Amino acid sequence: DGNMIYISASRVFAMPSFYMLFADRDTEWGKTVGNPDLKPEKGWSYELGLKGFSSEEPWQIGVFFTVLDEKIKYDYRFPDPSTYINVAQFRSYGIEASKKWNLGKNWSLGLNGTWQMPEEKATATSDWARSTALPEWEIGGSFEYRNYPWTALLIHNWSGNQGDRDSNHFSQVDFALSWESEEDTVRLSVINIFGKDNIFEAGFNSYYYGPERGLRLSWERRF
Repeated sequence: DGNMIYISASRVFAMPSFYMLFADRDTEWGKTVGNPDLKPEKGWSYELGLKGFSSEEPWQIGVFFTVLDEKIKYDYRFPDPSTYINVAQFRSYGIEASKKWNLGKNWSLGLNGTWQMPEEKATATSDWARSTALPEWEIGGSFEYRNYPWTALLIHNWSGNQGDRDSNHFSQVDFALSWESEEDTVRLSVINIFGKDNIFEAGFNSYYYGPERGLRLSWERRF
């Protein structure tokens, strides 16, 4: 147990998904097609903060700054097909905090919150502009039940102010059930349990940013 000041710098590199590259999908919000010419996102992320290493109720607070080149963004082009594009540069800075409380032998409650200011440049000579569809505020809570080898986790996340004065706030509930042994973890996740749509309003247009309700089964093997 104890407290620790931490400073970190990490290299960020993210490949576009197969959906971003090869999508071909019609929805009520229009058609989306992939962009096979997308470049990977790359950049740096920096953090400075304080952690409390309580074995029962850990906490953390810190500030961060992230800068990316070739940030991938959804480009809404209705009535033409929408697609994904790379913007010249992206940056985001903010503050984040989290805390966990034990509610008994097997139960725990976790809370976390983030304020950030995401900005982007469309071209190298453009001015910085507020990124749309990225929330300024994110607040989350989780209930966890742990009784080895089983763990059940219910998570609620709320996002607010997605970059336009007309944008809706958005909340999502996820659930995960996992079984763990010394070498393996099998996890079943339910994403967006209530199938809630994340609609971003901008002028006369509406943008959908998902994710749709879905199931995910994963297996992790430790060597």
